[in-house]
Amino acid sequence: MNRKHSSASADHGFTLVEILVALAVLVILGAVLYPSLLSEIHFSDRATTRARLEVLRRAVTEDYLRHAMAIDTLQPGTGVMALDSAAQYVLKTGPSAPPGNPYAFQSGLIPIAQDADTPAAQLAVDGFGRPWTIFVSDPLTTVRNGVSLTYHTVAFVSNDGGPENSAGQVLNPATQWDAATGTLTIGGHDVGVVVNGAVIERHLLHQTLTTMRMIAGEYATYFETQYQSNANRDITIDYFASAPPGSTNASAWDSASPIGNSANGNGSGFAFPGGVVAGLTPTALTGPSVCDMQPITDLNFTQTLGLSTADGSSAWGYALGVGNGPNSGSSAGTCYGDDRDPQSSNSALQLPPYTALIGAWAPGGTLVTVPVVGAY
Repeated sequence: MNRKHSSASADHGFTLVEILVALAVLVILGAVLYPSLLSEIHFSDRATTRARLEVLRRAVTEDYLRHAMAIDTLQPGTGVMALDSAAQYVLKTGPSAPPGNPYAFQSGLIPIAQDADTPAAQLAVDGFGRPWTIFVSDPLTTVRNGVSLTYHTVAFVSNDGGPENSAGQVLNPATQWDAATGTLTIGGHDVGVVVNGAVIERHLLHQTLTTMRMIAGEYATYFETQYQSNANRDITIDYFASAPPGSTNASAWDSASPIGNSANGNGSGFAFPGGVVAGLTPTALTGPSVCDMQPITDLNFTQTLGLSTADGSSAWGYALGVGNGPNSGSSAGTCYGDDRDPQSSNSALQLPPYTALIGAWAPGGTLVTVPVVGAY
């Protein structure tokens, strides 16, 4: 018996019911996965925000360390901080750039971006592409080792993906900035970073004092060596220097000294800030001067003591000073004298032990000195 078999061998597409079922499954999966996807995107943007905050912290600190003399000498106004001696690059309280236009960033971000090796337009926004809110303190003061130091505090804040309006990010109401103290209080989900100039200025002062004390020690040794090598070993002679120009009391000074006297008329003088450093315009930083002090690059001082240029510079990048002449270290116009030497205008300071001064200018025109005592 012959039997015939029939089969549906022809291809056919999806039915409408199958398509609807597939779409329903996709909608359900999308509804389940979409919040997770948004969360992952938000997490990535938040991570970028925190990474850029760290970059800003390091770069601002680097720039501050290099230009602290200008930053804390020039005081262009409340909420504004100049990063260079010409006040060309500034940071100010407000958005780091106009919302929606990161290429119109604040000029102060240019040197900071160079230190960060990052495009300034990228550094001007957080991980969500929104300009930071920048806060700059008033000029503040801290005292360390008896020295009054001026400093600023600067902060960068993001609302971490929160709302934004035409003026920039809308920070949480609990986020507060006190310009008079440089204190940032973070509220809600806002995030930020603060660079405290007090820490930087204290560090620079510590480095400068370390260098000055080293030089003072070398200079004290020089005094003793000059005394010991003198056959007469006369304790009435000031072995720190040769006599001042035109001195009427030359016998009271060391005629064999290769180090010149810092008396006025024997050098360029030691007006603030004390010397020239590459990248700064010294004429833009003006301030006080002192009597009878000279940069230590003068008077054959560094050559005699075997000091390098780096040895003779403060951590702020300017030449240190030496005062070994009459009335050294007093304010210009007073010239009463802070050191002990045979020709001091203060008769009480004309007798041994003779002293000299190593000086440095701190931001704002504060003179820092380390005394050197001549031992016989």
